[in-house]
Amino acid sequence: MNDFAGYARAPEAKAPLTDFDWMVRTQVYASFGRSGRSLSADDIAALTGASLSRVSASLMKLHDARELVVTKAGEVGMAHPFSATTTAFPVETREFTCYANCVWDALAIPALLKRDGWTATTCPASGEPLEFGVKRWNVEGDDDIVVHLMTPLRHAWDDIGFT
Repeated sequence: MNDFAGYARAPEAKAPLTDFDWMVRTQVYASFGRSGRSLSADDIAALTGASLSRVSASLMKLHDARELVVTKAGEVGMAHPFSATTTAFPVETREFTCYANCVWDALAIPALLKRDGWTATTCPASGEPLEFGVKRWNVEGDDDIVVHLMTPLRHAWDDIGFT
């Protein structure tokens, strides 16, 4: 089952994000950048000194603003290009291994972190092994790799767990 199903909502007029919301988002991304892992809602509450209910409300506001993807359990599921859960797209850096949501995100992570990163996965269509990554700011891998983006970007949030 897709843990993100039902959470991809069309943008609606909502209260603007507050400084606290942006701080929560920054802490989530900083954790991914340091360790390749997300913070839990409890971790964010402890780090910020805020109540768990305030953090949970902030996470949902960030989700509604399409800044983060929050799971049905109320935890960070994605902070693009990072996945908070194990995926078929591990990105190995010298410092840690983190997970991308797709091939495109696996290439974006090294750029965002400003470090080399390598992904070993399999082709979803053929099952053949694929290896690619970014080394010294260059994309490397087999010359015959083709990335096919099945969902037009304007529809990415229609089902963000599939996209």
